[in-house]
Amino acid sequence: FMGKAKAIREVRFADWVALRRGPTPAFLTIVRVTYHEGEPDSYLVPLALVTGDQAAEPAAASVLTRITGARKGAIVDGLLDDDVCSRVLDLATAGAVLDGRRGSLRGSVVTPLALPEERRWSRTSTDQSNSILFLNDQQVLKLFRRLERGPSPEFEVGAALARASFTRTPALRAAIQYEEAG
Repeated sequence: FMGKAKAIREVRFADWVALRRGPTPAFLTIVRVTYHEGEPDSYLVPLALVTGDQAAEPAAASVLTRITGARKGAIVDGLLDDDVCSRVLDLATAGAVLDGRRGSLRGSVVTPLALPEERRWSRTSTDQSNSILFLNDQQVLKLFRRLERGPSPEFEVGAALARASFTRTPALRAAIQYEEAG
């Protein structure tokens, strides 16, 4: 969280798209943080409703809230849910578009990638502003949580290197970009 030293005035969902519907929905949300001073920040926050054993497992830091009543569970960081990770990867590698209320998430294929049918996700600890996951110990899914306007330098450089078949860094295969409407 980049603004941890600033006094927060408001945190709100600016937009969201459904990754999964049904009794255990999942969303990619855009959260806008407004401060008492300075410009607001926006963050990509995947969220998932988990139930049963999954709801009892997550670390307290990954739980946004617990749900009680007729439908028991927890709303957690969506990257703890393997199905959410697979849906994020599929969105990127299919070049798909998911529309939200104020914008859209657009998958962008840089170089084709053959995805395995069986997917095992492993996680690392989260660094300051990103989340990194490994698919079958072969591929890396890196989620930049802090959103900034304009082209991403990491995406632009990674895409140029991948198109040039540069082999001294991991090849960028696909990405997801948020585009505000209007």
